Amino acid sequence: MHASSRQMTPRPLVAPQTVPLSSSQGGGYPVHFARCVMAMTLLSLELRLVNYSLFPLFNDIFPAAREISTVFGILLMFLAALVSLRAPWTLGLRFLAPLAILLVVAGEALALLGVALDSSLLVLLGPCLRVVGDLWFFMLVGLALIGMKTEQGFYCLILALLLAALTESLLAFAPAAVSIALMFVSPLLIVWLAGDMAQPFLVQAASAPAPTELSITAPSSFLPLWHKLFIIILIFSAALGFSLTFRSEASNPPLVLLSFVPIALIALVSFVMRRRTNFDAIFTVCTLLVIAGYLAIIVTPLGFISPLLPLPNTLLAAGSDCFTLVFYSVLISIGRRNPLGAVPALLLGHAISSLGIIFGTSIGHLSNSAAPLGSPTESLPVVVLVFLIVAFCLIGIRDFSFERTIEGITPVMPIMPGTVPDTFTTSAHGSADHDFLEISCEHLVQLHSLTPREAEILELLARGRNGRAICDKLVLSRNTVKTHVRNIYAKLDVHSQQEIIDLVEYS
Repeated sequence: MHASSRQMTPRPLVAPQTVPLSSSQGGGYPVHFARCVMAMTLLSLELRLVNYSLFPLFNDIFPAAREISTVFGILLMFLAALVSLRAPWTLGLRFLAPLAILLVVAGEALALLGVALDSSLLVLLGPCLRVVGDLWFFMLVGLALIGMKTEQGFYCLILALLLAALTESLLAFAPAAVSIALMFVSPLLIVWLAGDMAQPFLVQAASAPAPTELSITAPSSFLPLWHKLFIIILIFSAALGFSLTFRSEASNPPLVLLSFVPIALIALVSFVMRRRTNFDAIFTVCTLLVIAGYLAIIVTPLGFISPLLPLPNTLLAAGSDCFTLVFYSVLISIGRRNPLGAVPALLLGHAISSLGIIFGTSIGHLSNSAAPLGSPTESLPVVVLVFLIVAFCLIGIRDFSFERTIEGITPVMPIMPGTVPDTFTTSAHGSADHDFLEISCEHLVQLHSLTPREAEILELLARGRNGRAICDKLVLSRNTVKTHVRNIYAKLDVHSQQEIIDLVEYS
């Protein structure tokens, strides 16, 4: 068969990954939207209640329990992200949801029992068990939100954050038993609300090849750990940690009642103007609020307008809430673009956010333990942080865009067995079809100035070989092959292996 006589009709060479429509689950879009709002509200509220109601009970028994359990949770989240990257089949295990509920309820019960018995061991063990289960709930809610369109998910997050802040303000005047009871009920409600909406994504991820293998031939579909998005999450999450501990009494976070106002204004402006959500603009608002919060620490005599309205904490918490909105929205949008990378992205983002909170709380404790209020030594950590944040925004992320990051994620489209034309996979020396592939690849190599190693990898990609096969054939590491594939895609101006196959076949 000669090249001129080849069939040119396109064939479905790939199995595209699609996001299930929200209207197909949970009784239609309005029900899906309401359930996502309620699930996200409970998830956010549970975290707030743990910080404001549970952890303060440990102060006279084992104050370090908060930090130790948080560090344990961070390590666990990184481990869970690694497992989801290398062994995604574990996401399909049916016992994970009941186990998560059991761990959270048992953890909170042990923590309260430890307070009653004055036991440091139980006070430490309880929160550690709770964070294990909380990982699953965070993942369920995130995956449920992926099933919505961008604007719908954005408004869902706004409503959830507003409801959580409002409920938290009301619970501040309610008996402590009400907050404790809500902490016990939240896990059951979250699984009931979000479980079936997240299930299609879990099944899809569990049945697909591992992201570590897919990322070799689809490097633009997954974010690396050192991506600027994760660095931004780390730095701005520190603002939340700082606001939780700065000028707190007996390690109790100061009550912040009006931090939800900027979120409400963003929702109002977005709804009235009917414009597409711009995450970069919201991030700018977040940055201004965080910087204003730190400056208020310096210029306000005691940092307070009144005991119920601590100005620095209010501004920092407002900035953190705005960033939480951006943080969740961007990660969910990335998961929507590539569902097979949703779970690792959500877990990594959550882990790095928690790491930033630990860093922020450390800075807050440093300020609290400094010289008397208003002294220069007390303001020194704040001055340094303001300088670092401004420098990072002006230099480190000057050209960064959340919108471009989302648009740069391409869906994974794995090659299905048997769909690559036989003429591309034959090994018969001297055949016209075999010569055709080599000639096509050589033409592309010369046209786009590919290196000899890139030329070898190009031919293997054109034959439909996956990342592992390329690594084994050429005896190269995953990262080396991934770098070469990224360079090939950039030079040929393609974004997937399917485009490589089509380009070689029709060149």
